[in-house]
Amino acid sequence: MQSFTIIKKARNADNYIDSEAQLLTVPARSIMSDDIKIDNATEKITIPTGYKYGTTSADYTTITTDGKGETVTVAPSEKIYLYKSAVTTGENKMFKSVVKTFTAPARKEIGEVKIDFNTETINTTTSMQYSTYDETEWTNCTDTNMSVTAFDSWDGSTEKVVKFHIPSDEDNYASEVVSVTIPARPSIPNITGVAPTTNGGQGKLTGTTTAMEYKTADGGTWADCSDVETPVDSGSYIVRIKATATSFVGTETTIITVPPFSAIKEDTPKITVNYNDELLEGFIDGASYTITVDTDVAEKIAPTDGKLAIAEKYINKTISIVRKASDANHVDSTVQTITLGSRAAQPTGLTGIKPTAENGNGKITGTTADMQYKEKDNNEDTWHDCTVTETEVTAERHILYV
Repeated sequence: MQSFTIIKKARNADNYIDSEAQLLTVPARSIMSDDIKIDNATEKITIPTGYKYGTTSADYTTITTDGKGETVTVAPSEKIYLYKSAVTTGENKMFKSVVKTFTAPARKEIGEVKIDFNTETINTTTSMQYSTYDETEWTNCTDTNMSVTAFDSWDGSTEKVVKFHIPSDEDNYASEVVSVTIPARPSIPNITGVAPTTNGGQGKLTGTTTAMEYKTADGGTWADCSDVETPVDSGSYIVRIKATATSFVGTETTIITVPPFSAIKEDTPKITVNYNDELLEGFIDGASYTITVDTDVAEKIAPTDGKLAIAEKYINKTISIVRKASDANHVDSTVQTITLGSRAAQPTGLTGIKPTAENGNGKITGTTADMQYKEKDNNEDTWHDCTVTETEVTAERHILYV
C-alpha cells in the first residue's frame, strides 16, 4: 500500500493558486495463497472462491471463470492461469493479484509391461505399483521381475488381470496404467501309456502332440513329444504342454505308466475228434503243437492239412494239446484237454450160415446194429452196416469189426 499527495496546480499565476493537497492511499495488489498448487497425485488444482482461472493465456481478459472451491483437472504438461480477484468493498480494498501460471508435470514413463512365459515373471521394477481390483488400491512391487504367482497368489487355474503404473511424485504425474492379463495354464493333456508290442521293442505315449513335452517321473530332462504318439521305453512318465511366447507351461499329468512287454498267448487249440476216421482235426497249418498223454512228457507233433492220425497210445487216454509260441513275441497257448474213448471189444458169438438155395445169400448170425462188416477175400475197403440178430452176406467168408 502506498500514499500519494495530489495537488492541482494553478492554471495561471495572476488569478489562481495551487489547490489544497489531496492525500490518496493506493491499496496493494491481492496476494495469492501459497497453498494453491497442482496436486500431482489427483492431477487437479483447487480453485478457491474469490479467484478467477482460465486455460488460454495469462492475459486478464482471457481469465474469466470464477472459482467456487471446486477442483479442476489439468492434463499433463498443460497450463492453467489464476489470479485473485480485486476487493472493491469494505475498508481493505485491494487490486486483483498478478496472474500466476501453473504448469502440470509430464507423466512418468512406464514402458512395456509383459509376461515372460518361460520364466513365469513380469518385468516389474521396484518403482512400480500394481492393482488387481479397480485402481483405487495400489500395492508396491517388491522386486524386479516378480513371479506371476505373487499377484493374489495366482495358481494358474483361471485368468487374472493385473494393472501396473508408476505413482506420481513431486516432479511427475503417475504413469499411464498398463493392464497385463495373466492367462490360465493350459489344461492337463489326456495321455495313455501303451506297452511294447514286440519283445525288446519300445512302448508309446498316445494322445501326444508336438506342443507337448515329457520326461521320466523320477526326474530327467524334458523332451519334445511327437504328433499322435511318442515312442518311449517301458517306465513311468509325466507329460505337459510346453510354454510358448504367449502361454505358460501346462499343468503336469499324473504319472503315466508304460507297462513292460507282455508276450501274446497263442490261441487255445480247438481240436475235435473224428472217431470214424480216427483223426484229430482242427490244427492250424504251419503252427507247432505238442501232445501230452496223461502226465507223460510232451511230444511234438506234425499235423498234415490240419489233421493228425490218432495213435493207439492216445485211445482211452486224456491228452493235452498245446499250441507252441510262434516267435519271441508269443507264449504257449492254454492247454486243451481231450479225453478219448476206448475201442469197442471184438465181436463174439458170431456164426456164419451158408446159403440154403443155389445162388442164395448166406448170413452171419449174432450181429447187432452197431456192427459193420466187409469182405476180406476181395480186399474190400468199404464197411457195411449190420442188422439186428443176423446179417445177409453174399460171399463165403467175411470178417467183421465194430
